[in-house]
Parts: sequence; C-alpha cells; structure tokens
Amino acid sequence: MNTTRMANSIDPVAEMLTGIINLARAGKYPEALSLATELREAYPDDPCVSTARRRVYNYMSLADALAKVEENPTDRSLYLWVCLGQSAVGDFECSLAASDAGLRASGGSEGSLGMYEEHLIFLGAWALFNLGRYREALDRLKPLWPGYTSPSPGGNSTPGRPW
Repeated sequence: MNTTRMANSIDPVAEMLTGIINLARAGKYPEALSLATELREAYPDDPCVSTARRRVYNYMSLADALAKVEENPTDRSLYLWVCLGQSAVGDFECSLAASDAGLRASGGSEGSLGMYEEHLIFLGAWALFNLGRYREALDRLKPLWPGYTSPSPGGNSTPGRPW
C-alpha cells in the first residue's frame, strides 16, 4: 500500500481525521479509536495520523473532567483538569471560562487552594494568549509576579521596571 499522501489532491486522510475527531467530540470513543488505529496502520509515517489516537484520548479525558466538575462544582482542583483538557483540544474560550469558574470555586483539598489558584491563573493567561489577547494575558499573571508592570503601548518596558 502506498503510504505517501498526495499534496495537490483531495485528501481522504484529512477527511478521515476530521471524521475521527467528530466522533470523539460526539463521545463515540470506541469508534474513534478504532478508526484512528486503522488509519495509523495504513499511514504509519504520517505525523498527522500518528497523533489521531492522542487527540481522541484528549477528548475522553476532557469528558471525564467535565463529568467530575458537574458532580462537584465547588472543588477548585477539578477545574485544573478541565482547563488542561480544553487547551489540549484547542478550545481556549472554554479553557478560559473553566479557569474563571475554578477561581470562583471555594472548595478543594486542605492547603491546596493556593496551588490550584496559581495553576488556574496561569492556564487562564495561556488561554488568553492563544486567543490573541496578549495584554489581558499579561495582566492576568500579575498576581503571580507582583513586581511585573505591563509594557506601555509602543514602549519597551522591562518586567518589574517602569521604564
């Protein structure tokens, strides 16, 4: 079997990858994994194909994290996994929303709220960065780096220095 994809033709592999991801988004994980495995066997050297199974697992992990948050919406530690899952599947708007919800949540294991707060702040900034909202991302990080001052528009500011 020819395992080389043709660059200037209709790409059936790309269509299959889209189908696999759509199955995963719909929660049909066994079907998505089966197709991803078949595709990987047919095109073992294709980097896009080699990541298909990982992408299905990302959706599976995200679904599990969302279910746990639904069961216990006050546990701040659970939102960390939702943020990571949303980022892994490229849904940065939802990752930002989960970060905000996690920061509002009040529960969690004793002594770990501060740690989860720092992670949620960072993941929210990461989501903002990926959304192209750079200044908001930098501003969101201020609680983690108190000496930081945002660069002035058109200026050349150094973190922690106003000039």
